[in-house]
Amino acid sequence: MASEAGPDAGHLSCYQIVPILEKMVEESSKHKIASIECWEENLYVGTTTGYVVRYLLEQGESPTGKLTCRTAKQGQTHVCQSGKDRRIENLVVVPAHRKLLAMYNNCVAVLDMSSLRIVEDKYAVTKNIYSLCRDSAADVRSHHFHVTAARKKGLYQFEVQSIMSPQKGARDLEDDRFRDVVSMARDGSTMAIAQRGPSVGGRGVYSVVNLRTGDVTSLFDFPDQTLPLVKYVSHNEFLLVQSFEGAPTMGMFVNGHASSTRQQVEFPFRPIAAACGYPYLVAMGENGEVTVHSLLDQKEKQRLFFRDGKILCDTGGRFILASDNKISLLAPVSFQQQIDELLMEERVEEALQLADVQYNQVNVDLDADEFARQREGMLALQRRAGLTYLKVNRFADGFDLLAASNTDPREMIALFPGLLPKSSTYNTAVSTTGIHDIGQVVKTKEDRRDAQKALTVFLEVVRSDLIQQSWARDIDTALAVLYGTHYPEKLPSFIAKSRALSVEDVKLHFEKAEQHHMLAVLFAREGNARAALNIWRRISSGELVDHAFPGLTHAVDYLSTVTDVDLVYMHAGWMLEKDPSSVRVFTRHDLLSKTGEVLFRPDLVLDFLKQYDAAVLPYLEYLVFDVRKPSERYHTQLALKYLDSVDQARVALKEALAADSNVAGSATAVPAERRKLQRLLRESDSYRVETVLERIKRTDLFVERAILHGKKGEHHYALDLLVHRLGDHDAAEEYCVDVARSKDREEGQEVFLHLLDVYLQPGPNGEANSAQAMRLLNSHCATLDADKVLARVPLDWSIGVVDRFLRRSIRSTLHAQRTKRIEHGLARQENLQARAELVQLEARYVIISESRRCHGCHKYFEDTDKVRLDVHGRAYIADCECIAGKNKPHRERSTFDV
Repeated sequence: MASEAGPDAGHLSCYQIVPILEKMVEESSKHKIASIECWEENLYVGTTTGYVVRYLLEQGESPTGKLTCRTAKQGQTHVCQSGKDRRIENLVVVPAHRKLLAMYNNCVAVLDMSSLRIVEDKYAVTKNIYSLCRDSAADVRSHHFHVTAARKKGLYQFEVQSIMSPQKGARDLEDDRFRDVVSMARDGSTMAIAQRGPSVGGRGVYSVVNLRTGDVTSLFDFPDQTLPLVKYVSHNEFLLVQSFEGAPTMGMFVNGHASSTRQQVEFPFRPIAAACGYPYLVAMGENGEVTVHSLLDQKEKQRLFFRDGKILCDTGGRFILASDNKISLLAPVSFQQQIDELLMEERVEEALQLADVQYNQVNVDLDADEFARQREGMLALQRRAGLTYLKVNRFADGFDLLAASNTDPREMIALFPGLLPKSSTYNTAVSTTGIHDIGQVVKTKEDRRDAQKALTVFLEVVRSDLIQQSWARDIDTALAVLYGTHYPEKLPSFIAKSRALSVEDVKLHFEKAEQHHMLAVLFAREGNARAALNIWRRISSGELVDHAFPGLTHAVDYLSTVTDVDLVYMHAGWMLEKDPSSVRVFTRHDLLSKTGEVLFRPDLVLDFLKQYDAAVLPYLEYLVFDVRKPSERYHTQLALKYLDSVDQARVALKEALAADSNVAGSATAVPAERRKLQRLLRESDSYRVETVLERIKRTDLFVERAILHGKKGEHHYALDLLVHRLGDHDAAEEYCVDVARSKDREEGQEVFLHLLDVYLQPGPNGEANSAQAMRLLNSHCATLDADKVLARVPLDWSIGVVDRFLRRSIRSTLHAQRTKRIEHGLARQENLQARAELVQLEARYVIISESRRCHGCHKYFEDTDKVRLDVHGRAYIADCECIAGKNKPHRERSTFDV
């Protein structure tokens, strides 16, 4: 009796066992089933006594909807009437020629499919055949039906028409390598075979054979005492079963190139038969146990039991199970039932894989209406799978599937109360999901938060590819609320770009949730700057609490875009009190409005900033260096501010040195502040020098004092400060270089001569600095005039002291003179060439008559003063478009006679 295994043996109802023939022959117990073949409604049974019996098979349904099978015997033929072993080992149907091949006792008989009459032909090659298989890649309805037979030492190919004859043009493989082939499968020109004992040690071997070339690729061995099994799986793919003592039985999948095509399958027993019906692999063991494995993930899906089973064959599109005297149909459960079962068990990935198989198998040569129905069924399945994911809290995967199933996104929004705007036209009473509130599937706050985040990603995807513009308002409103709750950093830019937002709904949500910052962002988006700034002021003062507020910087950045002058002054005060860098409210603004009106007058801003002293300096820097205001007031104020900063920094450094002698630096070195001051003093010509000099003339800021004296033209005094008071000779030379760079040669020489005078005059110690004077002469000999230098050097200096200077100075002077002569000669030559060309042009003339026209515009000449000739002697009107426009002749120097 056939029955299914217990619940623990299987995981999915893929097949069911349906009885076909409970007892084959009632009047005799000698007849046992040896082989089975089926085609359409014809069932052929080969027996152990040499008979081939034909039954008519009829499938139907019981009143309860179960599948039923009934048979009626149509006839039988005694094929093998003599010999010790008379069983029919194999049956192969040839529908195109209405023939049936019956293999028995190493022979093959050809029978008529209907009458089972044996076809006699003396030319038929039907003996000494040990194994027989059809070409699985060929269409069984084809008139060219091919089979392969294994004989003692070779593989032979036959074509079956009215008889079984050698295939024309095919290559027979006669070789000891093909000895004792006991199992084989063919796919076109490729075969997989199993042979007994061809290798050393008495083991069998699996091989792949190319029937066209005769190439053989050995794969792996199997124990000679076991029954090998080769099975066709799909195009260019075979199943080979390997079993060793003490090791699990494995099914290997290989292709015609002897490469593995998918993961191995592990069987719980040693299979004696197998059948493949994508996407499943069915195997039968010696005790009648039947397993079903998926070819998609190679896992066992179902386990059945067929008592005393010994035959499993896939024939005519059916799986047939048989024992000695019973036959049953292994009927597949519909894909839809399997998918429903998987979804009930929340095995969504397997359900989707199976649905994909079903969809690809069904959607072949369908008309448009049927294809649309199948497509709708697939979308419905994806919708169910997405909801199943939601139920197991896999929200991201669930929303992805819902998006792929073309589910109305508003239906997903409606699962979260409060996200749909009140003005939405979506009817929440109509739901295709069966869920009206996400609370039906989530229980904790964490799960609800994860669901909302997944919904956010889902809506972002839908919004980027929005087809129904009527959904835009609902989607944007929901996204604004979700951003405000989970992604506040995204909300400002989203609100600024969205044009379909329901502002009133979002406002109500933010007010109810006490999300003050988000509410302010919404006010800002609507242009209500006063309300937005008031909220941010209250948050900054602590009157309101909102941890989503990014800080004062956000409010300052927004105020920098406000053009209401009174509102800017109103809120700039409390911002400057908290952070002086908030002065960028004024520095980021354009000084002029779109109408050309001055928004923020610098004088008024400076007056306003007097009460916020730390903000004055950066604003003055903005006016001087960024706007480049040439106002004397701003430049002078900035210089004085820099001086204040230098004084404060030096005082702070002195206090630090007094408290801790290990502090690095000195009281006279404050580089950062002084560099800014020195830069301003050097580069600007707009400040009042006397005012700044009066401020620092009694300080030890000698570099700054020198720059100011230089601005007044007092170079000698400036250099004296640098050399004798500061003692920085490099700074003194750099001062000369800077001044000379902006002056002509003579004035530049005068500055260097001032430095030479300072060096040669007695210093505070009463001695001249002769070494630095000689260094100056040797390093700047090209700049200094030798006559003026000789007039200044002390009379007690020997000629050897100034020898190097004199040599280099004279060489430099001679070089300059020669260069001038060359330049003069080149200029004179160019002048002569120009005068020669002018003479040539003046020597040419043209006669202008009343009929003479311009060569370019073809107008008559009216004024001979406007006639011009080109180098080719062609006459043009000087002020016409043919010269000034695109038709102007190519003009080289002196092209036209002037």
